Amino acid sequence: MKLLANLDQWLRKRRLQAKREEMIREYYAKMFILGGMVTSTDTYKRTMATAFRSFALDDAAYHLTFRRGLPEPGAGDQLIMAGHEEMLNQWFNRPLLKRDVQIAQDWAARDANVKAFPNELWEREMAKAPSLSPNFRLDVDIWGFPGGQTFLKGVPAMSFEGVGGVITCLEPAMCRYFGPIIHATKGRLMSLATNAEAEFGLRAAINELANISLLRARYVGSGGKGQLTSNDTAVFMFPDLFKDIGTIGHEGMSSNQSLNRTLAECELEMMNLALDHVPDSKLLCDLVDAETIGLINAIKALKSHPNATKAGIRVDSGDISAQCVDYHVAMREAQITPDRVIVFED
Repeated sequence: MKLLANLDQWLRKRRLQAKREEMIREYYAKMFILGGMVTSTDTYKRTMATAFRSFALDDAAYHLTFRRGLPEPGAGDQLIMAGHEEMLNQWFNRPLLKRDVQIAQDWAARDANVKAFPNELWEREMAKAPSLSPNFRLDVDIWGFPGGQTFLKGVPAMSFEGVGGVITCLEPAMCRYFGPIIHATKGRLMSLATNAEAEFGLRAAINELANISLLRARYVGSGGKGQLTSNDTAVFMFPDLFKDIGTIGHEGMSSNQSLNRTLAECELEMMNLALDHVPDSKLLCDLVDAETIGLINAIKALKSHPNATKAGIRVDSGDISAQCVDYHVAMREAQITPDRVIVFED
């Protein structure tokens, strides 16, 4: 029986790891330029490379330099590097196909409004690969600070070097570093301002890929302190980086409302149900008013569930910082264990 149990545990871990690896591969693959097409850049890249032969074919170096820091207390002019995996996978996740370049050539000549394409540039790039190879790689050197490195505004943080007409196509992707660098820097500022953690949710970006990318940047900037999130996919894919946290949302808190009871009664009932079934719940307290009824109900619910030692509070609206203090003081005065997590959204 023990042997079977060990085998079952081994198979379960193998299935989990296989799925995790599949999702991570897909995550990076989805960062790749659409269809692997060299059209995934600004129109003026092909107009300039068509008009100026030296611009297209001479060697060049493009430097990424941030012109200003964040206007927040403690930031100064310091920034944190992050985002290499997501940004560089845009062009380097896999080789480009020669036939796709030929499709782009034909499209530019026949269908595009601007009839320009740097044919000599791309023919020369494709010729660097073996003649029978269906694909080729861009001949580019990339230099830069490692993730987590602090640097100052005005200091070149990265350099892309190679043939000018190729490097210019990568420039938009290089400029997108502003996203992860800003999030990493904010992660550092938060970790300096407080030892407490905040939950970063699933809706902090336009899609789930971008959300995970920004979560990873925050993790880098915070020195590994920024782990809490309600994005289960991020936790599933990167269990060493992130930790799920059981917050309770408005739709759940509102689902028991009725005309024959007060909202205060309904709120307390849902808090108790949450702690009955999910003992590490972070209770949402603003169904009525977070600073009066919600505070009273939360303390009642926590005191009635002494074994729910990982339960906490979610502060969501109003004066966030004042409420965090109020709940901390109220829990301490009620002799509720001091290591409760107060999650806040701002």
